[in-house]
Parts: sequence; C-alpha cells; structure tokens
Amino acid sequence: MPNSDNSTLLNIYLSCPESGRREFVPHHHTELELAYFLSGSGTYSVLNKSYPIKKGDIFLFGNDEIHKITEVLPGEPMQILNIHFAPRLLWENDDQVSSSQYRKVFWGRNENFAHQLDRNNVVFQEIQSEIIQIENEWKNQSVCFELMIRFSIIKILILISRNFNFINEKEDSFNLSTGNFTAINNTIQYIDHHFTEEISIAQLSSSCNMTQNGYSIYFKRMNGITPCNYIISKRINRAVHLLKNSDMGIFEIALESGYHNTANFNKAFRKLIGMTPSDYKKILQAKKPDLLTIEDTKCENGVND
Repeated sequence: MPNSDNSTLLNIYLSCPESGRREFVPHHHTELELAYFLSGSGTYSVLNKSYPIKKGDIFLFGNDEIHKITEVLPGEPMQILNIHFAPRLLWENDDQVSSSQYRKVFWGRNENFAHQLDRNNVVFQEIQSEIIQIENEWKNQSVCFELMIRFSIIKILILISRNFNFINEKEDSFNLSTGNFTAINNTIQYIDHHFTEEISIAQLSSSCNMTQNGYSIYFKRMNGITPCNYIISKRINRAVHLLKNSDMGIFEIALESGYHNTANFNKAFRKLIGMTPSDYKKILQAKKPDLLTIEDTKCENGVND
C-alpha cells in the first residue's frame, strides 16, 4: 500500500516455514505486525516468553519487539498470513491527527498484555473474519482496497482495545496537530529514502521547527521507537539483506548500509541481532535454518496469486 511518496505502508504475504527447531536469533522490523496461522503448529518466542502455536492463532507484535518462530512441528505444514504495516498507517489521512484508544494496543499496554490473542474472547472470531477480509481485499485489489484494509486493521485494534484487558488506562492520550504530523511524516519519508547517508536528529528536528528533544518525543509517540533507533533498524535490516543475498564483504556491506567504519557497524548489528555480522555470515554459510525469518519463507503461491 503506497502513500503519497510511494513508500510502502503495508505488506501482506503468506509464509511457509519448514519444520524443525531454530535458535532464538533476534528478529524485528520497523513495521507493526498481525500474524494469522492458517495451518501448522509450533512455538513463537518473544524474548522471555514462549507461546504454543496452533491453527487459527492470531499474534500481535509492535515494532520494538524481538520475536521469532523457534519451532515448527512436523505434520501439517505451517502457513502464516503476515500483515505488516507502518505505524503511520494508523495516522494517514486522519484529519484530526489525534491519538485514539486503539493505538494503545501498541504504545499503552498494561501488564496483562499477551502477544497471542485469547481464542475464548467474545470477539476472537470477529477478528478472524476481519483478517480474512484483509486477505481477500489484498488478493482482489478492487477499487479503494487500500482504504478497506486500513479500516479493517483499525477495526481489529479497536476490538482488541475494547474487549481484551491490554490497555493502560492511566496512559496519557497523545494529540498531534496536523502541521506537526505532516512535518514528522515528511522526515520519516526522508529517512526511508536516505538512511544510508549521514542523518542527524538536529537536521530532522530543524526541518520540523522543533527542538531535538521535542521532535524525538513526538516521533516515538507516532512510531513506537525513537528516530535514532528507526534509522539504525533501517540500516541493519539493509545489512541483513545484503548478508543473505550478496557476496559482498563486511566492510562493503557496512558502507552500503550507512556506516563508515566496521566498529560502529559491528556495535549496531550486535545490539539488534545479538551477534556480529561476521558470526551471522558464518551461520548463513553453514546453511543453518536459525537465521531464517518469516520474510525468508514466503510461499511461492503468495497471497497476491
């Protein structure tokens, strides 16, 4: 789903991970995620939590949460409908550009939050139906299908905020003027196109006529992560892609990802992935499945077919 500058706000695809166990190698992305298990069983790990997976399960992840499927059980093949969407999908075309309760599903949780939605909840089947509707809209791509998908995602988040005890009611509401939203959104688009170049928070905040501290606070409330971490995530995701899909050396990959020396590159990579780029490459060369992410296991007959 493109926005006005054709950058991606939405990505929907089927994935089919093979059976077996995998080490918990950190994996995360700058998008929010809904995952619906069409078939199969296994284990989903999120740092210090593990969730058993079975057919029909629905999972919800923020963009600052490290998660990975660490086991796919033999038997029925696993197939997952993955819905990744940029946080600003929840803000786009919002004339009032004000925070709503449903956004707290990601950025205002209480201690009862669970990434796996309870099947016994009264609205669970309704959420399942909305997810199937999203899949159908994406497949058919009829007139205004992007808006229909956005409406369904927002409806799902509203249903969760109303019917699951996940929201911290004491969390302050967040209001953002249309002008500030537009300014920050422009900087996000700039980062998306220039993250391999030198970018400073001073430069970004100045373009919004904000202080660096104010800009960082607004950015995080809009996106769930700070601008610095957003830039780092973009760069490291680029590096991971190059490690998997090219024969480039570590220093070359560092340069292509926005780093001018391997020391800073190694530090940032280890912080997000839990190991150095060299160690990551060694595991790739050993052809172990531990580094496979959901994105790496897209089905040949994807959701668009």
